[in-house]
Amino acid sequence: MRITLTYTGELIGKQKDALQGRPNKTADHVHDIRKRFHAQLKEHWCNNPFLSNHESFPQDYGLEHSAPDGIARISPNLEERQPLRNFIPDLHKIGNYRFLPLVRSEWKLQCELDILFLRKNPPGSLIQAGDIDNRIKTLLDALRMAQNSQELGQNSVPEKDENPFYCLLEDDQLVSRLNIETDRLLEIDEEGSAKDRWVKLVVRAQIKPIATTTFNLSFA
Repeated sequence: MRITLTYTGELIGKQKDALQGRPNKTADHVHDIRKRFHAQLKEHWCNNPFLSNHESFPQDYGLEHSAPDGIARISPNLEERQPLRNFIPDLHKIGNYRFLPLVRSEWKLQCELDILFLRKNPPGSLIQAGDIDNRIKTLLDALRMAQNSQELGQNSVPEKDENPFYCLLEDDQLVSRLNIETDRLLEIDEEGSAKDRWVKLVVRAQIKPIATTTFNLSFA
């Protein structure tokens, strides 16, 4: 399964967590980008035939009892099955949020990322560009679900269309390959200035099974 996500806007480097009692501005920035990806991934779930139509038993995901590798158990009552997006978010609750990651360890999936990174610097110049590495860390954080309420910043309550909240990764450790191509961004930002932190990103995600199961064959 292949997905292309895009982002245009500011991208700041990953910073240390805020001191106790102070707001974590980096967390707010990451979640703002996460929101952009949420809208695109929601569209993908709605238009992908497998993701939008596949139904399974919530019991098979540990809510009552489990079956091996997510295979739907044999049941005389098929009406017990539900769409994945109805109950998977109940397994990923953080505060008031219910996250729906597409790449999950339980589904035995991994993700390869190819990123076109357009910014104000010349092509290449990864070292001279300064905090490019920390900026990629910010991007990876935005591609995964929050791990705790602190990573939501001041976004304590999801918006009306953010239940569930769609994201690409359950954890960034599920990224098996990362390739970054840089080039100069020729567009100017919305304010008409050439900010150093303004970027345009094209993120191509290739989702593959780690070990083939009857469920994740649809991702192959």
